[in-house]
Amino acid sequence: MAYKQEVNVPLILTIGIVSGILLLVTVIGTQAWYQSEEQDEIMIKSNEATERSLTIGLPTATFAELKEGQKQALMAKAHWTDAKKKTRVTLPINDAIAYLENNAGKLP
Repeated sequence: MAYKQEVNVPLILTIGIVSGILLLVTVIGTQAWYQSEEQDEIMIKSNEATERSLTIGLPTATFAELKEGQKQALMAKAHWTDAKKKTRVTLPINDAIAYLENNAGKLP
């Protein structure tokens, strides 16, 4: 006796569509989570770098403890960030923009 085997096309299509949607949601969710974590890490490192670079020459106080006028004075002048090696300089933003404009956007 021969058995007739039929393929259940609607069930296969339904499983395929649901699996595709779940995969898409998983990929989009993972990408969103990654970008969120990346932005948080960038903000943390930016804050640490700003505080570290602006406290050069201030052994007893951190940048957060300074008064607003003192913070502005530190940010308004160019100074070496690493005084021993002299390989990094902190510049006011206007000076940095002018430097990039004069050198076609190339860093030293």
